[in-house]
Amino acid sequence: MAASIYPETADFVIDAQATGKVKFRNSGAGAGNDVTFDFSANSTPQTLKAPLNASGSLALVNPGSIGTVTLGPNPGDTTELGFFANPGVTGVFYVDLNDCCGDNGSRHYVFEESTGEPTPQGTWFTVLPASRAPASPTLAYDLDVMQSNADSSFHIRVRRTGGAAGSSTLYPTITIINGLGASPWTTTGSTNTGVSAPSGRLPSATLTMAGGQTMSSPIAFASLGSVPVAGSFVYCSDCTTAATCAGSGSGHLAVSNGTNWTCQ
Repeated sequence: MAASIYPETADFVIDAQATGKVKFRNSGAGAGNDVTFDFSANSTPQTLKAPLNASGSLALVNPGSIGTVTLGPNPGDTTELGFFANPGVTGVFYVDLNDCCGDNGSRHYVFEESTGEPTPQGTWFTVLPASRAPASPTLAYDLDVMQSNADSSFHIRVRRTGGAAGSSTLYPTITIINGLGASPWTTTGSTNTGVSAPSGRLPSATLTMAGGQTMSSPIAFASLGSVPVAGSFVYCSDCTTAATCAGSGSGHLAVSNGTNWTCQ
């Protein structure tokens, strides 16, 4: 299949012809760069904006792998992975955490976030994992997120909840899908101790439209955790059909009424 590279007005184009195009555009001094993906005549082109920082260099919006992070040995020890600065960020987040060494556990999180939604300003929420391996890991920790009251920056941290003694090394990767209004990412690694678990929970479930159907990433009953705000829902892969959700079933949609997870 032939492909072409050529200028087009203000764009630099990589054209795979029958497959689609990728266009690159500089938006002007201090404004950054746009990358537009146009893959077919039947789809809406998607544009990702890559802003420039104060020095005129390309700012980091989608951080990917942010290197190693050390998590303290005691329950309540936290390490902030970093934050997106003012004016915040909107998109679907994929956060993957791998730990070393022990059982080399891993956790995968998926959640949607925009400035002030769904997490209220200044309030930490724990994100429930979409998947983890092994099912009963040696190292126990949670992922927390918060929108800052001060500047609407979006913070992500890891909090130790138990497990084997000693500090542990984590390898985080953060990816944003359909990111809009993203501002530069700052990796901090700042630590704290004696931090209590947030009362709020966000089910790790991405809602997408596929063939006219609403879909949710499934999680097991054991990972539902504390009951989130009323109206939250997620597909529970092993829940029973009952007024109050329970495990060891064949699966059911779990809906929070603010007091319990309901599966009926």
